[in-house]
Amino acid sequence: MEALSFSLAVLTLLAVPGPTNTLLAALGAALGWRRSLPLLLAEISGYILSISLLMAVLGPIIAAQPVLGAGLKLAAGGWIAWCGWRMWRQSAQTLAVLAVPVGFRQVFLTTLTNPKAVIFALAVFPPIPLAQQGPTLALFSLITIVVGASWIMLGALLARAVAPRRVQAMAALALGLFAVTLGAQAATSLVATPTISDMPR
Repeated sequence: MEALSFSLAVLTLLAVPGPTNTLLAALGAALGWRRSLPLLLAEISGYILSISLLMAVLGPIIAAQPVLGAGLKLAAGGWIAWCGWRMWRQSAQTLAVLAVPVGFRQVFLTTLTNPKAVIFALAVFPPIPLAQQGPTLALFSLITIVVGASWIMLGALLARAVAPRRVQAMAALALGLFAVTLGAQAATSLVATPTISDMPR
């Protein structure tokens, strides 16, 4: 039952549209389904590295220093905004400039800073030491492959009905929206964080 509930939680979170899924769909539209499949390795690597760091190091620090968490959200928002701006520029150019090595780096770094990793690390993964998370990480990787491939396929199918440049432009706008949302969340966290003058004396 624990594996089933974990799988359902991971499947639900991964299926929700987000910056990584948007990139996968856009690259699926630009490169096609088969050429985009190697990008799943970038997604898995980004998630596992981010989740491992959060569980082992950053989780306790962020809990004690909310300002650090807000700063990480701002950094993630900045990176996603840059990806969206770059994708928007490319949507007005030829899609031939979008090669797999560039897509791999983008997907890896976007996944590394994806806020979903925080939820996975601190709320979904079982509260056991990182060294014992091997089977759980393997199951997570399998689900990630299935969901990521589905988003790539969605982008490839959309490219047949809609011009790939339009798909990429829509993805760029979606990334911009995600970046604004992260920035707003970070600003809210900073406002809600008590300052030294607010602390009881």
